[in-house]
Amino acid sequence: MQDNWRTSSQSNSANQVANGNVPVTTTGNDETRVNPTTGAPDGPRVAPVVDPAAEKRDLVVQYRQDLPTTPEKLQASNKQVEAALYELGNIYKEQLKERDRGIATYAQQVQRFPRGPNAPDAYYLLYLHYKALPNAERAAEYAAALQRDFPQSLYAKLIADPQYREHELALHKAVASRVDSAFVLYKNQEFRKASAILARTEQQYPKNDLSDRVAYLKTLLVVRTQPPVTARGMVEKFYKDFPDSPLVPEARALASTYKRQDAGQITGALASTDKPAISRFRPGEIDNRLRVYYSNEESPAAAVTPVPAAATPLVVPAGAPEAVPATGAPKGSSKPTVPGRRAQKNAPKAAAPGAPAATTPAAVVPGAVVPGAAPTPAAGAPAPAGTPVPAGAPVPAPEPNATAAAATAPAATAPPAPATAYSTQLSAAHAVVLVFPKGAPPVANLDAALDTYNHRWFRDVNLQVQAEALDDKQDLLVVRALTGAKVAQSYAVKLRGPQSPLGRLRGQGFQVVVISLENLALLQSSGDLAGYEAFFQKVYK
Repeated sequence: MQDNWRTSSQSNSANQVANGNVPVTTTGNDETRVNPTTGAPDGPRVAPVVDPAAEKRDLVVQYRQDLPTTPEKLQASNKQVEAALYELGNIYKEQLKERDRGIATYAQQVQRFPRGPNAPDAYYLLYLHYKALPNAERAAEYAAALQRDFPQSLYAKLIADPQYREHELALHKAVASRVDSAFVLYKNQEFRKASAILARTEQQYPKNDLSDRVAYLKTLLVVRTQPPVTARGMVEKFYKDFPDSPLVPEARALASTYKRQDAGQITGALASTDKPAISRFRPGEIDNRLRVYYSNEESPAAAVTPVPAAATPLVVPAGAPEAVPATGAPKGSSKPTVPGRRAQKNAPKAAAPGAPAATTPAAVVPGAVVPGAAPTPAAGAPAPAGTPVPAGAPVPAPEPNATAAAATAPAATAPPAPATAYSTQLSAAHAVVLVFPKGAPPVANLDAALDTYNHRWFRDVNLQVQAEALDDKQDLLVVRALTGAKVAQSYAVKLRGPQSPLGRLRGQGFQVVVISLENLALLQSSGDLAGYEAFFQKVYK
């Protein structure tokens, strides 16, 4: 056995020649040689010949392809350079904490691209930097450039009013509350009151971030109260005045409805100027319960049977024709007649106390009935209750027709059932209920979306989402259980936020109700949503 480490040279090894002057431990077997030859198995590999001039020409062609040789390419290149400078300034300033180099990069950006997409941000950062130094001259320079080139930007408004965000938030809340009130009146079909609220809102707050919502609600009011020609013009005007509003698709859907009506695909009127039961354009937004309207002289109360008064003969002027009984009345029977309103109006007024009685002789018409007097029973008819019968007078037998009529007489109308007795329980466990038209949730897979939202933002509360039916026209989505009314109201407000799956809808297509679990059971059993809305406005608002 040989010690290889003591061998001074391996060049005399007998295997070197067979392996191409390479040691056996490196070459392996005959099939896996190092540096195999090209063509010949035992010859060295020859590297391909590279032409330096050809390589240079290929690089030049590649670089020239990326050069912005057209105005469109130059514009795209400038946009990339401007974005790169802005990002480089952010890296210097925020990540590397080299504030001076970041400010220098921002200054280079606004010098090369004074009206670029990121210029307002860079101007404002430069303004804040020089204001904190302090360097009033440079700060005023960048503030003036920002207000001159970007007067409608948020940063220009912040420079003019440092409390701009707080003022805008207060303005947003004021306008939002008024728009919500107008929409509630619109759903209750009180169109004049809703229009008055919107008019006052536009007068008090002419510039706000909810102007598109105000205009869209005014458009809906015009649709419900004006002829279709006027309403169509308002719909088209809305999506032209507010092209970036999220309500533009709904306005275009209204416009397409008018076009389909013009093409004959929709028959009948699209909307009525009266109070319709169901809105054509927004199913579920109008309370479509049956309504019964009464005139000024009518009352929904149950009818009361009048008490007969003392009999008084009817006074008829001399020469008047004798009264003729109505055709079809059974002979030998007379039914008591209830005086109507017209008869009450035309009846003569009662004489004043102490006035002399009329001395003109008058004829008494047998069988006639005087308003306010008890009917005189005909021959063979039973005497009314309370009338004394002479002694020895025969008692007439009751007629079969009168007995049948008395048996089939309708019973008095029962008084209306009392409203559901909801109780005030502000400290009890509450639920937040979403009410929407049956089978038409505002967002697809709303229960799953709310589960994801609750798991992300309210994981510690362990909220449960359950879909239930209120009646044959409305569904409920119940989120429970929240500790107390204030916590439930806070959760209901956050459902309108941008993180919520309902944030983009701005309260359209559904209704949010805060309710205690005990009152929820009463609501589900009675279905009295209108009654609870009145209770909610009184207790929770």
